[in-house]
Amino acid sequence: MVIPTDHYTRIKKLLDVFVNLIISDERESLHNFLSVTCNPRSDSVSFGHDIEASWLLIEASNVIPRCEEHGLLKEKCRNICEGVLHRGMDEEMVVFLRKAI
Repeated sequence: MVIPTDHYTRIKKLLDVFVNLIISDERESLHNFLSVTCNPRSDSVSFGHDIEASWLLIEASNVIPRCEEHGLLKEKCRNICEGVLHRGMDEEMVVFLRKAI
């Protein structure tokens, strides 16, 4: 399957937004709500969104040839997954819907 170059550019820009604005390194999760100036507006974590976004971001970076941020994105997504494992599941491995941290 051939993907048009402008699609690569759009995907790359979207990945950059996640890497630079939406993924919180300190919390090992996504900022769920941002202001119009891209400042976080909530302390809650949505673990289901975190786990799903982590694999979708990796899949998106895999379609871009020579994606420079692939390694950084992969590391950030791994940290998000670890955050879900450590803080977002109960002893029966059920994922919490949402939690304030």
